[in-house]
Amino acid sequence: MAQELNQKTLSYSNSQKQQHSQLPQKESMEIITQEYKNLIDKFSKEIFQEKQIKKEKNEKRAERLKNIPTFTNLLQKPQLDR
Repeated sequence: MAQELNQKTLSYSNSQKQQHSQLPQKESMEIITQEYKNLIDKFSKEIFQEKQIKKEKNEKRAERLKNIPTFTNLLQKPQLDR
C-alpha cells in the first residue's frame, strides 16, 4: 500500500515536471516558428524586388532595342530614305 502510494506520488510528480518543462519548449518553438516566418517574408520581399528591378531593366532595354534599325528594315526602305 505504501509502495503503491509512493508510485502514484512519483508518477504525479513526474507528470507535473514534464508539463512544466514542456511549456518553455512550446514557447521557444513558437518563437522559432515566428522568426522563421519573418525571415521567409523578408526574403520573399527581397526576391520580389529583385524580380521587379530585372523586369524594369529588361523593359528599358527592349525599348532601346526597338529604336535600332535592323538590316531587313534598312533593306525595305527606299534608297532615298537612307
